[in-house]
Amino acid sequence: MKIFNSIRSKVKIAAAVAMTTAAIGVASMSVYAGQWVQFGDNWYYYQDDGTFATGEQWIDSYMYGFDETGRMRANETYNGYSYGADGKCYEFNDATTGEKTIYGENFYMPANWQPSEEEKAALRELFGRDF
Repeated sequence: MKIFNSIRSKVKIAAAVAMTTAAIGVASMSVYAGQWVQFGDNWYYYQDDGTFATGEQWIDSYMYGFDETGRMRANETYNGYSYGADGKCYEFNDATTGEKTIYGENFYMPANWQPSEEEKAALRELFGRDF
């Protein structure tokens, strides 16, 4: 009986060591593909291919902008795109096609389109600001 208890204790210890080692291995992985990561005050998006996103990228139905190092653009305008504090592209105008993107939604309007007061009110209600 003593031998059986000794073997059982060794098996329990070995199992505990294996589970602890596995848990430490999983916990040490700091970045997973397709996830947002923060370094200091800057945010980056780690892509499925193991690289950080750069340029303009659609993530979770919103367009974000990233510089050449992968830093998410926030509170800035770059290359015709305007980015909010959350990094989402909230407005883009393409004068050649009349396309206007507002908070990830695409609209097509003539380049010289001037909204009526009613249309301005509807846009204000939808997006919380004047156009």
